[in-house]
Amino acid sequence: MEVRTRRALNRWNGTTLAGRALARACHLTLDPGPIGTWIAAGYPLPLPDASCFVMGDVIFTRAPAGWLTAPAQRRVLLHELRHTYQYAHLGPAFWPLYWAACGYSYAMTGSIGSHNIFERRAGLTEGGYTVQPRRGLFAKRLPSVSRSAAVASSPSVRGGRRPPRSPGDDAT
Repeated sequence: MEVRTRRALNRWNGTTLAGRALARACHLTLDPGPIGTWIAAGYPLPLPDASCFVMGDVIFTRAPAGWLTAPAQRRVLLHELRHTYQYAHLGPAFWPLYWAACGYSYAMTGSIGSHNIFERRAGLTEGGYTVQPRRGLFAKRLPSVSRSAAVASSPSVRGGRRPPRSPGDDAT
């Protein structure tokens, strides 16, 4: 998606307006960021508990102005920029879907980001998250299905076509 399209969608769906309103309510200055974003530095509220987060095309950071655009933070910035594109695709639906993904990830691993599809697609490690193993009941894997059972239940076999034979298969 082009930057211009992303910006137009985030304006149209109201998420950038919501981000600008939150920045104004927190008395934050909006500085121009890369590829048509705005950076609101010095975010003071306790939630969300993150060093950075995004609303539409507004990237909030708890750090001082300039921190996010410093070369040392390039990976974090790229992670946050990917979230702006997620907003363009989902609009305000991003919020409940994101929090549902946080709940799923927390239930699976004890981390809100480790198995969160939005964080994974934005670059999990670039956002400061680590891959956590599944815990408790979720740590157990389902029994694997043998290749012959999978082939026998595949739609192509039920449809009358046989899968190609492997060189070691016995003729029946």
